[in-house]
Amino acid sequence: MIDCFHESKYKKVADAWQAENDKLFVGPKSCYSKQDKRVLWGSYGDWDLHKMRLTYYEDDAKYQRLQKVKARVDPNGMFTPNPFCVKRAA
Repeated sequence: MIDCFHESKYKKVADAWQAENDKLFVGPKSCYSKQDKRVLWGSYGDWDLHKMRLTYYEDDAKYQRLQKVKARVDPNGMFTPNPFCVKRAA
């Protein structure tokens, strides 16, 4: 995957380029990757990690295990500064 850095006034152009890039490099016919996988240093798009979990974790089972750990060690959400964090299990 290629990251796209831009000035604010070029956001629409950059977003369109990124979407086209993602279609080319990710998918069932891609020679690069069949599944969208992102690395934490280069996050982009939606910052709600709960919604985007399958792009950062191998499967839902792993994410759910992390949710249980988070509920046990951080029951009050003290270490949840923004939506780009594992959501506590209910």
